[in-house]
Amino acid sequence: MIRRPLVTCAAIALVALTGTGCSTFSSNSNAATANGHDLSISDFQTLITDFGGDTVNGEVSGTYARQVLTEWITTTVLVDKSDREDGVDQAARQEAENNYKQGNEEKWNALSPVSQKYLIDLAIAQDYFKNHPELISDADKKAAYEAGIETSKMLCARVIVAPDEATASAINGRLLAGEDFKKIADENPYDPSAAGTGGILKGNDGSECVSTTNTPADIVTALADTPIGQPSPAVPLSGSYVFFLQRPYEEIADAGSALLATVAQKSATSTILADASARVDSRYGMWDTSTSEVVAAR
Repeated sequence: MIRRPLVTCAAIALVALTGTGCSTFSSNSNAATANGHDLSISDFQTLITDFGGDTVNGEVSGTYARQVLTEWITTTVLVDKSDREDGVDQAARQEAENNYKQGNEEKWNALSPVSQKYLIDLAIAQDYFKNHPELISDADKKAAYEAGIETSKMLCARVIVAPDEATASAINGRLLAGEDFKKIADENPYDPSAAGTGGILKGNDGSECVSTTNTPADIVTALADTPIGQPSPAVPLSGSYVFFLQRPYEEIADAGSALLATVAQKSATSTILADASARVDSRYGMWDTSTSEVVAAR
């Protein structure tokens, strides 16, 4: 989806940051460089104009400016790698443009050529991993999942719902005594939907793994401290008490594959960026090679 422009060039006054670092440079014309490709300050301002950003008194926050630079460097490095390894022809670029324009031609035409090229580059960068599935192995996905919910950003669990504190206390006693979680969930009269499934939690689309984007923070916190395969403490939720048990990877490998690929892709991207050459004008921050992000200059 093409984001609607939110500010005009005349309104942009980037928050300047001062400082130096090993991945910074000072330039009157360029905001950043990546593998020999330059992003001029003028083009940088155009990207911010076309894709918007929260402004206060006409100023774009330093955080948003650094985010734009991080995304530009990442995209540029991946496109450069794709071009060197696979060759990116005009047909691929035209296909990316056509996909963006479908149903959005008016918005597409309102963008500057700089922003149109960036969106095409972004599509090419995303396709790099589709063209190289070997870069994201099952072992990478498993490692991302077993690193915990705060890393995987995904919930694949069994649940037992208790209507009140007394029932929750009784269920907790059974779990502490070693009784099987799935058995208790199947017998639970307060959650008929779990009967016969061992309490498998499903999303609105029926998926057995869901993104934690909209998951209450209390659940994420409770599960972050609970090893996979062990029941969590009862979590108060909408007047009930819910026990969670994160399922082992072997049970959810297929259901969680797409979400885990996204997480594993970030790791693969970081590996590629570690070999890249990137610098940022010190007014805007510095390129941190340890996090593969543009950070505030120190």
